[in-house]
Amino acid sequence: MAKENLRFYCRGQALVADVHAQERGKRRFVGRRWQEVLPGRWGFCPTEQPEELPYHHDLAKACRDGDLWAADEATAKACGVPFDPDFGGEMAETIKAFKAKAEKAKAEKKDDAKAAPGGGKADV
Repeated sequence: MAKENLRFYCRGQALVADVHAQERGKRRFVGRRWQEVLPGRWGFCPTEQPEELPYHHDLAKACRDGDLWAADEATAKACGVPFDPDFGGEMAETIKAFKAKAEKAKAEKKDDAKAAPGGGKADV
């Protein structure tokens, strides 16, 4: 009998390897994507949407160990953990912090452009 797909959010600073991607030779982490956080700085940032993956015992164990959040009741049940719809308040704070950093980077970029000679316009 085939197991259903599970849905997860990353939790805290844990980097849980996506075992399905590793089988294909890719380096990925569940609930995270590689992106530019600040100009010139890259990292594995939390995704805003849960990641859906086929069942794997390592993912269920990571959820039980507290390294992943079960994104729905079915996933929580499959992993043997209680479902917390508030994710301990952590998801809201993580997303708020990510958006604040992105807004700050945009503001700094605009300030740098204004401070440049010619108001940020290139001399031709």
